[in-house]
Amino acid sequence: MKVLNGFLGVIMAIFAILQWNDPDGLLWIFIYGYVAVMAGMTFFNVRLRWFLLAGMVGLMVGIIVYIPDFIDWIKAGTPSVTGSMKAESPFVELVREFLGLCIAMLVMIYLYFFETSSVGKKK
Repeated sequence: MKVLNGFLGVIMAIFAILQWNDPDGLLWIFIYGYVAVMAGMTFFNVRLRWFLLAGMVGLMVGIIVYIPDFIDWIKAGTPSVTGSMKAESPFVELVREFLGLCIAMLVMIYLYFFETSSVGKKK
């Protein structure tokens, strides 16, 4: 599991780096960077349960904000959001951001349960 934590940390750091030229890149660098740091901390056996919970709450708020846009995308017949890196329709950026938040949330949930299940165990 430790290797998976390191892998997730690297992947989320790459996600953060790839946001540098986005119009709202600082926000996404912070979001993905936060998750990357949390994965890195669990990789090094640093237990930050409250920081994981705070991150999960923040991600959940973001996911809730994007749910109406995601539902609109589904109602529109789920047009492709992978055609190009440029957002040709309003759905593209919103759905990608929603899915990015969901990926970040899944990583945080995994880290939270890894972290809490490994507390008190000898390594």
